Amino acid sequence: MYGWLYLIKNGDLYKIGITKNFTTRMRQLKPDKVISRLYSNNYRQLEKYFHLKYKNARIPQSEYFRLKDFQVRELKKSISLMNNSYYLL
Repeated sequence: MYGWLYLIKNGDLYKIGITKNFTTRMRQLKPDKVISRLYSNNYRQLEKYFHLKYKNARIPQSEYFRLKDFQVRELKKSISLMNNSYYLL
């Protein structure tokens, strides 16, 4: 089953999330900026991986993070590499 993994920015917070319908979800969230997105069959596992990787920056009980600039670049690069290859975590 396929779905979207996305990284968006709202104010000074970033959200690492997943959805089946990207357009509808973005209309609901109204992000300031869509940083990156990936359509994948293991989007749920990827979300869990990135939530764990950036757990120290996570706002408790949410999918929002206070990421540093280098973390945003790192995450954007990881998603971009997956978009441009058959690489899957």
